Amino acid sequence: MDISVVILSWNDKHYLEVCLQSLLDARPLRMMEIIVVDNASTDGSPEMVAALFPNVKLIRNAENLGFSRGNNVGVKASRGKYVYLLNSDIKIFVGCLDALADYLDQNSRVGMAGPRILNRDLTHQSSCRRFPTLWNNFCEVAGLAKVFA
Repeated sequence: MDISVVILSWNDKHYLEVCLQSLLDARPLRMMEIIVVDNASTDGSPEMVAALFPNVKLIRNAENLGFSRGNNVGVKASRGKYVYLLNSDIKIFVGCLDALADYLDQNSRVGMAGPRILNRDLTHQSSCRRFPTLWNNFCEVAGLAKVFA
């Protein structure tokens, strides 16, 4: 198994369905397993996963374990060389998972990688920087981050 995708879910049925469909549509070239860890949802999320995505491994927690503990449940159940932790409200584009795995294969000193994150309108979403400062926070809020990259 090359890629394990772990998605932590709690009462986000619609987003989860879109996310899972995007993973299937992305059709990575590498072997992939998808694991959904449900944190005791009450909106029918786990039932939707079981009905529409029978090849997805569904883990139903009896209680909401929170973000870290919930993700750890999925990581422990994974078998892949690479583990991707996804939020349920994202879409994966074709080639994304393979590109990340290829990069990690080619750069053995790198322990973690992340994709470019886009907003709904496909503009770049700032998701990292060297160290948060008052200046870069101000630039982000004031819209100056594009001028002062």
